[in-house]
Amino acid sequence: MRFRLVARDRKGKLIPLVNAGQEYLIDGQPITVVGLADLGKKAKTYDECYQEDSENQIDIILSGSAKSAKSPRHIVSVINGLVDPMRTTYNAG
Repeated sequence: MRFRLVARDRKGKLIPLVNAGQEYLIDGQPITVVGLADLGKKAKTYDECYQEDSENQIDIILSGSAKSAKSPRHIVSVINGLVDPMRTTYNAG
């Protein structure tokens, strides 16, 4: 899975945070993308039948200084995943 997370330092410089496990510095403060998570039900093992949480959101897990992760108010664009070529299905069964 690919993701794009961009930080902005105090001078307005954009810093793409795109590599898991790599430490980035935002105004001298460290932050690392640990990985991605989908908060489904915990199981002993996982396979193609993984029961996810049905909300179509992936969480980006960060580690580091709280100062580097603090965010001002912002707007996030939402993609309509039902429009081709992206597709999604949900079975509440």
